[in-house]
Amino acid sequence: MKSSFRSKITFFSIAIFSGVIYMLSQPKFDLYFLSPFFYIPLHIYYRKTGNIWVYFAGGFFSFFFTVHWITHAITYYGGFPYIFAIVPLSLLSAVLGFFFLIFGYVREKLYSFSKLPYSIVDPIVWVSTEYIKTFLFTGFPWALVGYTLWKKDVLIQIADIGGVYIISFFVLSISGFICDVYEKLRSSFTGQNKLSNQKLVFSGFFTLLLVCFVVVYGVYRRNQIEKIVEEQVSEIVSVVVQPAIPQDQKWTPEFKERYFRQNIDLTFSALDYPYSNVLVVWPETGLTFYLEHEPKFKQELLDLAKKGFYIISGGLGFSQEGGRYRFYNRAFFITPEGEIFKYDKTHLVMFGEYIPLRGFLEKIPFIRKIIEEVEKVAGDFVPGEALNSMGEGDFRVGVPICFESIFPQISRHFVKDAASIIAVITNDAWFGYSSGPFQHFSVSAIRAVETRRFVLRSANTGISGAFSPTGKVLKQTKLLERTSFLVKIKPMHIQTFYTKYGDLFSVLCVVLGSVIYIFYLYANRRRNRNNMR
Repeated sequence: MKSSFRSKITFFSIAIFSGVIYMLSQPKFDLYFLSPFFYIPLHIYYRKTGNIWVYFAGGFFSFFFTVHWITHAITYYGGFPYIFAIVPLSLLSAVLGFFFLIFGYVREKLYSFSKLPYSIVDPIVWVSTEYIKTFLFTGFPWALVGYTLWKKDVLIQIADIGGVYIISFFVLSISGFICDVYEKLRSSFTGQNKLSNQKLVFSGFFTLLLVCFVVVYGVYRRNQIEKIVEEQVSEIVSVVVQPAIPQDQKWTPEFKERYFRQNIDLTFSALDYPYSNVLVVWPETGLTFYLEHEPKFKQELLDLAKKGFYIISGGLGFSQEGGRYRFYNRAFFITPEGEIFKYDKTHLVMFGEYIPLRGFLEKIPFIRKIIEEVEKVAGDFVPGEALNSMGEGDFRVGVPICFESIFPQISRHFVKDAASIIAVITNDAWFGYSSGPFQHFSVSAIRAVETRRFVLRSANTGISGAFSPTGKVLKQTKLLERTSFLVKIKPMHIQTFYTKYGDLFSVLCVVLGSVIYIFYLYANRRRNRNNMR
């Protein structure tokens, strides 16, 4: 009895320890050097006990700690007790924990069958799980391993080849080599599962070769892009506004004029000279009114644009079909010539911007009440029909709205649609002082490298900022600060390998891992048939 209790304590201690490492390696803690070690405790425990479920537990706690900011939005803005907020957090953590379990199970099968070292097997399997996670159940590629290196500009330059996933591959290869070293030491002491010297040397050689490639490519590519930027003659003066509008006041009718004026005042306060053309970025729902249906505010915005401002702002849009209103989370781009471009958010947040299976769920009385409470603070939108950049020439901009910025494929599509600048608009007031804003902010550094575009980021309550095409932070505001800043950027027209060919690297990992696993299943079935004879 005592032994069983002790084993459970050990099991959960290992899982929690792994989760803490994962959390600390991510923003806002940014202890990037911990990232190769997050699943090492799980590996050691599994090799000693054979309990594969430790991977699920480790994944559960990794995301329970890392995305704990979810509870702030539910408790503070939804008005629900903390115990209620734990339920969706736990469900999400359990779903994401299963990706850890799949990783642990498949890596062991491939390792035993293929005879390849962990330094090769692990990154292939892990990138496959991260890539699938991007699309499965609408996708949630949040806090991927690759984002832990967002501040290390040399190490993230490979993202223009394979996106954030190739950075994860790099980290997991180092993790795999650590596992190979552990296996060699373990076999030396126990005499079991002996790892050959040749296999360890091969593992070390592969990892060293990968590290050398990442560093050499990173230095070369960073210097090359910086030179291209320096030679680019066209320059765009940009102002990013962070109005810090309280979430619970944003849609109060009597405040809409005050906040509109506040955005205008913050825009002018950032200017240090009467520039002829200025790109202005206001946050998601920076316009707390229906632009197309309130002529007074629309005209004032057009008059402002005529002074030489290209204005990007989030707002709301709606259409009427068959007597029913359809609402959109919309981005507007207003030019000095009076043109108004639109983009409607295509990738909505489940349970945040729309309710799946709504017709069924509303039949349950207490669920219907919850839906009504959620809509008071979140809304109920329909997705836009197409991804499209806005504007023309040097002022053609791709505008990922909030959640969309974590999907590399969306920013890539904007660039394929001739966007020369990426402008992320978001709210982030939902996160409060949690790690959420820091995690969300960091992804823009990788989007800049993947697309080789300047990225402007306007967040209602922060963190706002600007990034160079090498992922360098040019400007960064403080959290929950009412401010604005001026930054000079340049329109870029580079087509990277990633923008041209997309997730080819990740798809190859999925295909390669799947092929090896299919061969494993075939060989295992054949072996079982022979044993039955």
